[in-house]
Amino acid sequence: MDKTTRLTLAANLAAGRQQKNVSIEDIERIGISKSRYYRYINGEVDITVADLHKLLELLSMSFSEALYHTVEEADIIQNREISVLTNLRSFTIVDMAKLAIDGQAMDAKTFWPLYQTFVKSIVLYREYMPSTFYEVVLSIHLLAVQKYIINPKKIMLEMMLFVIDAINHQPTRSSNVEMRSLKRLLNFINGWIMSGNDNRRDSIENFLAAARRLQIDVITMNDLQVSMTDIWTKSQTVRETGTPTGLQQLSYYAEIVPPFELTSIGDYLHQVIRDKRIKVQELAQYGFSKTKVYRMYDDDASFRVNDLLTLMPHLGLMPGDLDAVVPQFNDATYRVKYNLQFVAETFIPTAVAQAKMRYDETGHLGFLEQWLELRMIIGSRLDGRWYASEEAKSLGQQAQRLLQSMDTWHDSEFRILKLAWMAVDSVAGVHMMVNMTHANDVDNILQRTYANRVVEGVEYAIFKAMFEGNQELLDALLQVAFEEQKRDDKALKYASWRWRFLMYENYRTYFTNPEEAVGHLVDFFADYDELVGEFEITDKYKTLFNAMWREHLAKK
Repeated sequence: MDKTTRLTLAANLAAGRQQKNVSIEDIERIGISKSRYYRYINGEVDITVADLHKLLELLSMSFSEALYHTVEEADIIQNREISVLTNLRSFTIVDMAKLAIDGQAMDAKTFWPLYQTFVKSIVLYREYMPSTFYEVVLSIHLLAVQKYIINPKKIMLEMMLFVIDAINHQPTRSSNVEMRSLKRLLNFINGWIMSGNDNRRDSIENFLAAARRLQIDVITMNDLQVSMTDIWTKSQTVRETGTPTGLQQLSYYAEIVPPFELTSIGDYLHQVIRDKRIKVQELAQYGFSKTKVYRMYDDDASFRVNDLLTLMPHLGLMPGDLDAVVPQFNDATYRVKYNLQFVAETFIPTAVAQAKMRYDETGHLGFLEQWLELRMIIGSRLDGRWYASEEAKSLGQQAQRLLQSMDTWHDSEFRILKLAWMAVDSVAGVHMMVNMTHANDVDNILQRTYANRVVEGVEYAIFKAMFEGNQELLDALLQVAFEEQKRDDKALKYASWRWRFLMYENYRTYFTNPEEAVGHLVDFFADYDELVGEFEITDKYKTLFNAMWREHLAKK
């Protein structure tokens, strides 16, 4: 292991503790003594992977954030031979990135088994979709659509149906609207192919009309473009002429994606070593005896961080791989931490109580942040006017004070940034929050999902200004959001953010012509529903717009 890697990790942990005002007493409460912590930070001793995980939880940091600047993903991808991928049973992040790059030049026959391995592997990453990885995943699926649906050398119905099935099972997050729209179209087409019911044509045509209105009828990612109209046109040809291929290698989705269960990082490394066909004796050159390897598989309590860092580059693992799999073997409360917007209504009160109780017991910032975010979700789901309530203002002030107390924010802190913005009540406050956000906006690539932090952050404050009748504040919030288009080259790259700006354009006219603004927003979300079918998100906005409409009628 490179000594610099170990020292960088220790320095990142020490900086995180100081920047978030976490005391040594807090560290001792999680079972790590004061002397052991300082000796690790100073490079005198090692700690276990289990203790590292405890520290990351306490500091509300991810593996990617803690190991930032220790691994150069671009170098690993560039040095990765594409021929290596053909022998693997599953892929990790660098393998998928290599396939996304080199797959463009492959013929359909060569790409096919690699695509199947990718589809099998991606299920492990359902909780993890930062911007760079989302681009990789979307690119690979777009290549499959090009090779087996739009431009196949030979029409093969089974391959087309496999691609449709794989994309429909692709884990996505709410911001991945390109993928969600593609899934929805292919789901419509699959139903049409399988049923033979031409009445389904109307659903597909309505979908494509909505896609044109929201300018996503051509899905673009880097240098790849796929027309959804072309997918539909070619699908009609396939249905008319497609015949079974009889390929023995062809496996349907359910046959190649078996259920899995992981219990620890050691268990995950066992799977990686097996799937990459690495023999245990090959690890001896890195200091791993057979006994040590098997102990690593079974016991995270004795598995050392230095050993993990030594293995990772040789196994082709990135910190993001660890961030992706850790939620797979933790309890439900850990998983809630990453998917709060989709917590079932009946579970929210329990989750709120658990978060508050665990924060009181442990002092972990992550539980406080989770509690704040869940309180926000409860209020906004029940009443569109909640954003202008005293509770919203109080929670916003708590979130703002928490963020102001820290010198550095990580992804967990940015999850409550929208709440902190709701404490803003003046133009000066707007610029103060922009400056705070920009000062911490250095590690955007590590976010679990891409978000421009100002554009995302101002949204709830915009709702608050609209309900309070504060046009000056609304104008200031919208202005700083639109200024991000010049500052952030990704602000318009993803469809979800282009759509966000379309929404913000409508908010501009709320005070001058509320009927027109609300009407446009209702139409916009009708198309949104049509394209992604994500009713949890659209229902939230519909509640908001209904409240806006009632507010307008009350003033007439």
